[in-house]
Amino acid sequence: MSAAAALDDYISANTTPNDTGWLERTSYVATRGDGRRVEVDGVYRWVDPDDTSGLLLIHFLVEYLKALRNAYAEHPANYKDRLFGQIDFVVSDAVDRNGALVWENRFGITQAMEQAEYASLLASIARGYATAGDTKHATITLGYSLSAARSLDMTVGPRTGGVCSGQFYAGQKRARFQLASWYHSRGRGIEEAGIHTVLNQHLHAVRDMVNLYVNLHAVAELIPPEFGEPNQVLDRVRRRSIAGLYQLAFSEGHKGIAPTRPPNLAQFMRKRNRLRVKPSADHPDGNPLSFYWAHYGFDMRSGQPVDITEANNCHYHTHALEVFAGIVRTLERFRHLFDDTTDGWRLFEATDALLQGRGEPIGADQSTNAFYQFYRAEGDAYKRRRQGCPADALKLSPEAIAVYRQRFD
Repeated sequence: MSAAAALDDYISANTTPNDTGWLERTSYVATRGDGRRVEVDGVYRWVDPDDTSGLLLIHFLVEYLKALRNAYAEHPANYKDRLFGQIDFVVSDAVDRNGALVWENRFGITQAMEQAEYASLLASIARGYATAGDTKHATITLGYSLSAARSLDMTVGPRTGGVCSGQFYAGQKRARFQLASWYHSRGRGIEEAGIHTVLNQHLHAVRDMVNLYVNLHAVAELIPPEFGEPNQVLDRVRRRSIAGLYQLAFSEGHKGIAPTRPPNLAQFMRKRNRLRVKPSADHPDGNPLSFYWAHYGFDMRSGQPVDITEANNCHYHTHALEVFAGIVRTLERFRHLFDDTTDGWRLFEATDALLQGRGEPIGADQSTNAFYQFYRAEGDAYKRRRQGCPADALKLSPEAIAVYRQRFD
């Protein structure tokens, strides 16, 4: 199927009003470089029937923009105006906070997942413009991308534009400590105050920063000089990717004596469904076994994990595994880009540490090998025993399963 046909199919499949949300064609007033204000038609917004925020739900426009990007790559002349119009529409809803281009919720909090995914997406679109010979739009779009990425260097807070936790350091060996960071978000349209620490969204931010690095590397010569030299920009993005993985792998995590320090991955483990097993050489008394699946988030105020609905916990447990596998795949595919740097090895040190666990008993108490335990909880014997998990809960893709089987099976 051509990219243009795939775009048409996506629009057709997602423009019918329903209970979960849909694309709606709309228009907006754009301000041109000479000050003229013109109405632009043919852009899309996402409608969520339960949303009352009135904000542009930019996370749900990502798939449409990807499809539009792919159609542009196939037929640049046919989709140039349409693609840039949609980008301009989304950017027009952002604000400047301390030099960062950000999309805030109604409480003034910026969302790490959305900032990182737009930084990555816009960089990939800039790369497409460059390939088509449109240097002007490539440079403009790359500027939007890097302006959005600035939020990853800034501390989270109301109207700061930042999404990053405070300055904490971690490492496999104390002599090699590096910055470790949590990237806070829950979702722009969520009608809930506070700064949220959500596992899958932190992983989204790390994954998209790794992808941002790859795309920036391909168009480094077009990086606008106000963001620094290309190597400086790439170094910042790479260090932020390392910080996100170090937080999960090596941080001491949230403690009473460190109430502002975010959690590590082990603190997202949730013991469920202790299973009686028949007596055996390993378990002569028929001791109970358990398995772990992931909490949805972590409450920094109480120091306790938090969950949403049972069905959504099932979904996001699996989704966290899927996103982390995506990080591993990208790092392995583009290893040569990171091996050419002085600290790129730290990305692989952290992912290797997070993928420990071969031979460890399933459900081992106080396990630091959380992804091993989470992956084992995906087994059919355990899925059947999950309480409240719908039959259509998200399943791991074959590509993600291959990542974990390579390490654990």
